[in-house]
Amino acid sequence: TQIEVLSQFMEQKSKSIHSILQNQTITTKHVAWIGTIILVAIHLFFLLWTGPNYLNSDDATYSIYAHQIAEGNYKYNHLANPGFQHRYGISVPTALSYKLFGVNRYSLVLWSWISSLLTLILLYNFTLRRFNPSAAFIAGLIFATNTQQIGTALMLSVDVVVSMFMFLTAIL
Repeated sequence: TQIEVLSQFMEQKSKSIHSILQNQTITTKHVAWIGTIILVAIHLFFLLWTGPNYLNSDDATYSIYAHQIAEGNYKYNHLANPGFQHRYGISVPTALSYKLFGVNRYSLVLWSWISSLLTLILLYNFTLRRFNPSAAFIAGLIFATNTQQIGTALMLSVDVVVSMFMFLTAIL
């Protein structure tokens, strides 16, 4: 049956991930390298920070829904654009950010920024496990200094979040 096939597939994936993790140990040198790359990414984020970059009305719509969720007065409106209302992957984490830190320009882009840093860490670890520490450092540095990536991380956008989950899916 399909369930048995899916179960076997998941078991094989689990074994392959486990074997990859056992074959490569993370040393303090690797932690220092990824730490350096993360510091470069954080530095560039604040260096280039001019406030939230609004690409179009999508950002404002996500922000409105996130604010409604944070305030507890969100109501699904079937007459509004349903595509925006179903993007809980951006609205709910932003609502949590609003709840924790208040509604401000930093909490607005916090989830995009965290997603960007998580993608950086995933990329570094993936490259480290597949190739070598030098390749991982170079890949991480290219990603961290990519102006398109930095610009997208500075706006409330599903692009960075979807990229993170797509990369995570690809490496699993």
